[in-house]
Amino acid sequence: MSKRDREYINNFRTNLSSLSEKVQEYQGKPVLLVNVTEDDAIKYLHGHGHHGCFGGHGNWKVQHHKYSLGILDGQLPEVEDVKAHFSTSSEMKLPTKKHISKRDHFDKKWEVNDGGIPFPDYTLVERLGIFQLGYVGRYPGANFILFGDEEVEGYFSLPHDCVFGYIEKLRNGGMSEEDFDRLKVVFKDLHSDVRTYVSGLKLLGYKAPEEFEKVYDAEILKEKEEIIRRLIGLKKEEGELLGIIRGVEQIAESGSDIIDDVAAVLTTVGERDRVDDIRRTILGHLDRAQELEMYRGDFKVTLERGIDVNVPDYLSSLREEANLREERKKKRA
Repeated sequence: MSKRDREYINNFRTNLSSLSEKVQEYQGKPVLLVNVTEDDAIKYLHGHGHHGCFGGHGNWKVQHHKYSLGILDGQLPEVEDVKAHFSTSSEMKLPTKKHISKRDHFDKKWEVNDGGIPFPDYTLVERLGIFQLGYVGRYPGANFILFGDEEVEGYFSLPHDCVFGYIEKLRNGGMSEEDFDRLKVVFKDLHSDVRTYVSGLKLLGYKAPEEFEKVYDAEILKEKEEIIRRLIGLKKEEGELLGIIRGVEQIAESGSDIIDDVAAVLTTVGERDRVDDIRRTILGHLDRAQELEMYRGDFKVTLERGIDVNVPDYLSSLREEANLREERKKKRA
């Protein structure tokens, strides 16, 4: 066996042993695998519909964080023959009964998966090991494993551009848990991933900390109120547009020489297209309201003009209106 092969195997065994100890230590606690990649900023922005001049200079990068979250339950398997392990393309997994995955803020929902969290075990031959932290610039496509409430909460509380540095300080004793907790308090009300974290823990049947729950509940309430305000605004705009359309149609129906039925449709084509857009948007808001269970209970929203809206009744009436319109459309087809 060559010296290089021996180093490869020894590094793998050492890092696997350390990782196994971490897994044992945090049984029943959250574990988070974060895959970090980078894109050229200008290419990324253009690829997502942003055009024109870019004000930055130099080699600007955009980071993407894809993460998988689960609750540790079980041990990592032992690997007797390292060479055989890699020759058979065996897959290493962090032991969880189920886990959830999400890509940054681009994915609206967590994807739920059975079994453990797969990770690229070949990185266990690296000097630092997969479960330790490094700089993304030195380790492009890096995979970081965070353990326990403290580290995982930190990831979802702190801005992603500095979170790994803070967690590394926490691990090596360069920062106390008290200072780390103070940082989380400073950032958690501003950082949208707190909501992501709480919603993920709910799927895993794991209770989030009370302060996280408060942020989550406040954001959910804010979204619910915003949905109602948007729906009311959309319905008002829809009514105004339908009034314009109906006014033109009435002129045509009166037998006036000014406009006929065909001209009435052509004259209001912009208004009709906008009404269709509004109705599709309303349906999207109604679907989201159902996900947030806004059709249930006694939930009211007070508008600025002092009018209370009974949310379940209002949503039900909009849904019924949309269903009746769809039924009429099918009958005409």
